[in-house]
Amino acid sequence: MTGFFFDPLPRRHYRVVMIDPPWKWSGGTKNRPQHYQRMTLDEVKALPVRDLLHPDGGRVFLWLTGPLLIRSAEISKAWRLRYSTVIAWSKVWPKDAGSLWLYRDSLARGNGLEAVGNTEYLLILKSGRPQSLNRKPFPNPVITVRRQHSRKPDEIYADIEERLEGPRVDVFSRERRPGWDNWGNEARKFNEPAEAAA
Repeated sequence: MTGFFFDPLPRRHYRVVMIDPPWKWSGGTKNRPQHYQRMTLDEVKALPVRDLLHPDGGRVFLWLTGPLLIRSAEISKAWRLRYSTVIAWSKVWPKDAGSLWLYRDSLARGNGLEAVGNTEYLLILKSGRPQSLNRKPFPNPVITVRRQHSRKPDEIYADIEERLEGPRVDVFSRERRPGWDNWGNEARKFNEPAEAAA
């Protein structure tokens, strides 16, 4: 018998799963530093994400970039989940944080083959009967400052915590958070300076 892919996480336990897979880009690595080992689409689809969810149901929050949106139906089908909606996260430069007005040059620029990539997408997928949002839908779009590579906005986590009780897990996480289990080989990457100072 082989172990659970997500060991030591418990199976069928979580009401909320956040997952940011380390996507492998078919366009190569030009101008894209490889910060960690990548996974192909088929490897991501084979992940036993549904096995993390509580038997009564839950939500999976899946991070994607624009070129992968077309694959969202494949992924949700492979994971045996229902697509619900998507939240857009638009990134701005730190100098423009808190600005009431956004100008074209306020938006952070990323790599893109056809269009400049400054937006990531957070798909919401469901299983069973997930917790009610109590008539408090998630804000959309979310506009926050771009930080380190793969570091997601604290505002998204706060929005989830405000609306959904746990247990919660952050898969392929790079930062430990109170109220969340986490899993991944860089699970403390963005905590290191704070932990070293403590």
